[in-house]
Formats: sequence, structure tokens, C-alpha cells
Amino acid sequence: MSFYESLGYLVFGSRLRRLSETFLADVNKLYATHRIPFDATWFPVFYILERDKAVTIKTIADELGVSHSAVSQLVSSLQQKGLIKASTSTADRRSKVVAFTAKGQKLQDQLTPVWKALDKAMAELAREGIYSYRCLEAIGELEAGIKKESVLERMERHLPAAGQTGKRSARSKVSDSSSSTSRNGRNSRQNGNRLQHSKTNKPASPKPNSKKSPANPAKKAASSRSTVKTAKPKSSTRSK
Repeated sequence: MSFYESLGYLVFGSRLRRLSETFLADVNKLYATHRIPFDATWFPVFYILERDKAVTIKTIADELGVSHSAVSQLVSSLQQKGLIKASTSTADRRSKVVAFTAKGQKLQDQLTPVWKALDKAMAELAREGIYSYRCLEAIGELEAGIKKESVLERMERHLPAAGQTGKRSARSKVSDSSSSTSRNGRNSRQNGNRLQHSKTNKPASPKPNSKKSPANPAKKAASSRSTVKTAKPKSSTRSK
């Protein structure tokens, strides 16, 4: 069992892409070998024009299930190569009708036998396997299933809800912890700023003055006079 086979649906898209690339590469090799100036990606537009002769770009886009701009780009490229021409629709002047030029029709005539050979080769390949002969039906069922519910929606539905909730809870805890740490840091800085501000604005305590201020001479003289006036006369020691 090969690596891709062992992984089952995990590489389903990769295997389809590889298969498509191999298929288109072989078809383009055939065109190059027979010197047919054609690319396999042009096939849808050429096939519709061969069948309907002249159609609008919108009709091609709707039938292929692609955007209008995608078809317009391809049509512009084929116009530059001189393979198709575009004209304004008589029914709706806003629409462009495309058809083969003489050069494009000549190229289509070369392609018709190649496409018949391709159809036979693929039918032969499909019949060689036990299950591959129903590959077209299987692809159709897968396309219908994707329209009903996309692969993305199906994956989301199968993801474990509890695990997702746990991851969200863990992320919330980390976020809460970070927010708390940030708030604590801001509070610490604010408290530090307030303390620094109070220290800066606190009035300085007066320093004790070790030196005595000089006495006022006027006050000293007044004090002396008051003392002299209030003093009592001394009693005489001698008797009269």
C-alpha cells in the first residue's frame, strides 16, 4: 500500500488534484504531438460553441458554474488569439454574444476526432477496474453532497465541542491573568506616584536654631527702668 493509499480520505483532495494534473498533461501532450494549437483549459468554451454556435458569456458562466468575470477573461484571451469573436446581443444590448471565427472553426474541426479518441480511452480505463467503471457516478454523488453540506461544515460538526470549549477557557484564563497583572502593575505605579508626590509637597520641619538671637537694646533698657521703679527702698539700719 502506497503512502497516499494508507492515509485514506486525509489526502483525498491531493489525489484528485494529482489525477487531474496527470490527465490534463497527457491530453496537452497529444495536442502538442499532433501540432494542434490548443490548451485543455479551453475545452468548455469550445465545446459549448461547437454545440450552440453562438452564446452569451452569461450563458457559458451559468452552465459551467463559474463567475462571469472568469469566462470574460478566457473569452478575451481567445479573442486575442483570433479564435472567437464577440458582438452585442440583439435581445439585450448589455450582453455579449460569442462565436467562432473562421480560424476558430478550423481549429475545432481538428479537435473533434481528438475528443472522440479521449472519450473512448477514458471509458476503456474505467472498465479495467472493479469500482472505477462507476467513477463518474461517484464524482456526481460527491458534488451533490458538497452542495448539500460543504466539507468545511462537516469538519466543524465533527470537531469535539468539549475540546474547543477547553481551549477557549484556557485562553480566557491566560487573558484574565494578563489583565490582572497589568492592573496590579498600574496600581503599584499609581501608589508609588502618590507617595512620591506627598513626600515632595510635605512642608519641611523647622530646624532648631542653636544660636541665640541678639537682644534688642531698646527692650533691655525698658526692662531695666521697670526694675528700678518697682524696687522697694531698703530699710535704714540706723535709728532716728
